[in-house]
Amino acid sequence: MKKVVIFDMDGVLIDSEKVYAKWAEEFLLQNGATLTEETRRKLVGSSYLKTGCIMADAWPCPISPAEVLERFRESQKKHSINYREIMVPQAETVLHNLSEKGLILALASSSPTETIEKVMHQTELGDYFDLIVSGEEFEESKPNPEIYLSVLGALNCTAEECIVVEDSEYGIAAGKAAGIYVVARRESELPVCQKEADVIIDSLDEIETCLGRFDRGDI
Repeated sequence: MKKVVIFDMDGVLIDSEKVYAKWAEEFLLQNGATLTEETRRKLVGSSYLKTGCIMADAWPCPISPAEVLERFRESQKKHSINYREIMVPQAETVLHNLSEKGLILALASSSPTETIEKVMHQTELGDYFDLIVSGEEFEESKPNPEIYLSVLGALNCTAEECIVVEDSEYGIAAGKAAGIYVVARRESELPVCQKEADVIIDSLDEIETCLGRFDRGDI
């Protein structure tokens, strides 16, 4: 029986991946960078530091990831985002239902702590989580499984007692490397391969169905 559900944030609870991808692609194109399908795929779900490395590789001339990120941060000042408006419609109901059933809920996101706090404040989802962890707390973020292994340790549970809800290739790989059953929320608009997930769902509502199958021993 599963007792812990670990959620990714971007692309799972909020539809932010499309917004971030648009900002990153516009920034690269405006600076003469090469925007290949491979670059677009690598950017989805990448941590902030990894994003800098990907952008530097696509840059038209030699540049450090740190300098790219500095320029990217400057360009982002013209953008604003209301996370409540892009919250996945079923997110609050699903978190409420899982919490009511006594499940332990954790959030493990590659986003910086500052961004996570802003999202939790605007969406009012923060109170549902027993533990919130940012990828910037570790030397390497996803696909390194360390973030998920740290959640298991903090909650004193085994991988077999958990499921992970992800969307990106990095997140799916991290969850699988930690030995956890991975549920992927389907992404059809961005170039993401989700085939390594144990199951792909179209709606967060289906998480409860997955848990029910575990309880019955169907999985």
